[in-house]
Amino acid sequence: MSVLVDVGRYALTVFGIGFIIFVHELGHFLAARAMGVRVEAFSIGFGPRLFGFRRGNTDYKISLIPLGGFVKMAGESPEARPESDGLRTRAPDEFAAKSVPRRVLIICAGVIMNLVFALVALPVAFTWGVPFEAPKVGALEVGGPAWSAGVRRGDSVRAVDGVETLSFQDVAVAVATGDDDVTLTLERDGRRFDVAAKPRVGERGFPSLEMYAAHAPMTFDLASADPDKPAHTPAGHRGRAGVRPGDVLVAIDDVPVEDWMQSGAAVRLMNLETRTVVLRRGGDDVRVTVPPLPRPRTGDGAKVFGLTSADLKLAEVRPDSAAARAGLKAGERVLAADGAPLDGRDALFRALGGASTLVVESADGAERRVALDDPLRDSLRHEVAFARDELTLSPAPGGAAAAAGVRPGDRLVRIDGKPAVAFSDLRGAPSDAPVRLGLRRRGPEGWTELE
Repeated sequence: MSVLVDVGRYALTVFGIGFIIFVHELGHFLAARAMGVRVEAFSIGFGPRLFGFRRGNTDYKISLIPLGGFVKMAGESPEARPESDGLRTRAPDEFAAKSVPRRVLIICAGVIMNLVFALVALPVAFTWGVPFEAPKVGALEVGGPAWSAGVRRGDSVRAVDGVETLSFQDVAVAVATGDDDVTLTLERDGRRFDVAAKPRVGERGFPSLEMYAAHAPMTFDLASADPDKPAHTPAGHRGRAGVRPGDVLVAIDDVPVEDWMQSGAAVRLMNLETRTVVLRRGGDDVRVTVPPLPRPRTGDGAKVFGLTSADLKLAEVRPDSAAARAGLKAGERVLAADGAPLDGRDALFRALGGASTLVVESADGAERRVALDDPLRDSLRHEVAFARDELTLSPAPGGAAAAAGVRPGDRLVRIDGKPAVAFSDLRGAPSDAPVRLGLRRRGPEGWTELE
């Protein structure tokens, strides 16, 4: 199947190149005929002739190498044919016999034809419809101008400084060429409102609000799901689990996946532990269980043990948000929901549907309970940025660490008796020998030390 898809892609590429060449050479051909020049060959491609036909003095043909083409005109060579009287003359229907302006026109006709074709093709294409990125926000840089102004993922930007925006490109251009402060008209949940934001110049050298367009949910292709590939590769592993090229990712562990940027994170998680994936296939929703990718036997110690670091440390909380009003601050950690330990942002988002309280640890180690209401649930999804909590562990089900008793939310303290400073210490641990981990585990009576 993958071979057929690859052949199709190559065939379309060759056809596209050939068509552009055809338009270009047609310009030379028509100009030469209009100027009275005899055309000996009109070829798409170089090399040996594959097939074609002859009409009049012209051989119309398709040649073996499709990366080019040519129009062969009589008398193009700088050498004239010799005459019986010894004089060197040109026939009137040869290229070199024409005046300089006519020859220049013939030479330039190919480029002119491409330009004319573009001027005709673009209006036709836009009449049929050309896809644009909708002015919908898919991701924001935490702490960036848009995030700080209150823009959320999923918002639609309907206008910038009162000027309507039809695509996300319109938004980016309006911000880059606008004033120091811009007013965005947003649409969220059916209502429109304005927010003020101050663009800043980033690495690309122009002002932006550091927000990005929403893309369609991920569609798996042969590079990401192919049952014919080896089982140890991510694509082969997913393909054998039942994911098929053309499937659209709808949800993972019943958490909806709304756009491409979420999809990338979700697919990476599929490599780490068992995930139940909802796929849209031919109009129907299909549920597929994807087990974790088999662990390597050598190399990165953390991967061998089936461990990742949690991402429930608060990196930033948007001012005036429900999370800020609830007392959440940057540097704190979310430990549990309704007493159940959490080992990552996905686990938190899954718990938000039914949990009523969170356990939060402050920077100084003190713990407190935070009541969950609907505004706070919404705020945690959109107005709080999470960072990697280097020493809080997330064991993959079925991995060596989980089999040894490591639980979600355990805090890494020591590795083979040496203090652990960062998760990277675990990556450097030997992967082909037992490793002794020192852990801190939170229970009903508080934290306990484990070895």
